[in-house]
Amino acid sequence: PLFEAIVNSLHSIEEDASNNPGIVTIDVIRSTQTALNLESEAKQQIFEFHITDNGVGFHEKNFESFNFAHSTYKISKGGKGIGRFIWLRAFQKAEIESFYKENGHYILRKFNFEPTKNGIENHKTEKHETIEKRYTTVRLRNMKEDYRKWCNNNIEDIAFKIIEHCFIYFLRGDTCPRIIIKDGLTEIVVNDLFKLFTKDNVHREKITSGNRDFEINIARLYHTDG
Repeated sequence: PLFEAIVNSLHSIEEDASNNPGIVTIDVIRSTQTALNLESEAKQQIFEFHITDNGVGFHEKNFESFNFAHSTYKISKGGKGIGRFIWLRAFQKAEIESFYKENGHYILRKFNFEPTKNGIENHKTEKHETIEKRYTTVRLRNMKEDYRKWCNNNIEDIAFKIIEHCFIYFLRGDTCPRIIIKDGLTEIVVNDLFKLFTKDNVHREKITSGNRDFEINIARLYHTDG
């Protein structure tokens, strides 16, 4: 679910070239309950992720696509139109808040995505006269217990999983949106981690097979944990 939300943010940023490289921020929310653990530095379980980007937002076309199962709106990017349903497998609901500009108006759209008959709940839009920074926040709320126990508790490990899942974006170098994970006072810039553990060295080769040309990108990940 987290990776799906991040990729959606990257797609939203790609829709407006003038806004590139863009920023995606992931806030890690941990349980406030004290865990029974003898390790003094043990952290509470992660139970929510809040993902914010400065892409184009949930304008009418994006919102219409969100409402339509198996939408082909993002098929050119590899989207199958079902990714958002994964959110509800691991989380109780998703809360979406998006501030964007459309047809000369600044609009704030809010709605919940829940496992109900309608799916979309508490939907509302309101026009704003004041100019604010464009943003969209997806709050994946209350991770289900069956998933919480399997969620990696170390944000550096989560950052490496983001690199693996979004590898093709990081290959773009400085044009890749800046992806930041925040866990209390700890902050990781995933792009910097990619450069550090690949030693900023990606080998590229071009090959031809039959009548098709391919480009191969080879990067070795220098991770001390193997």
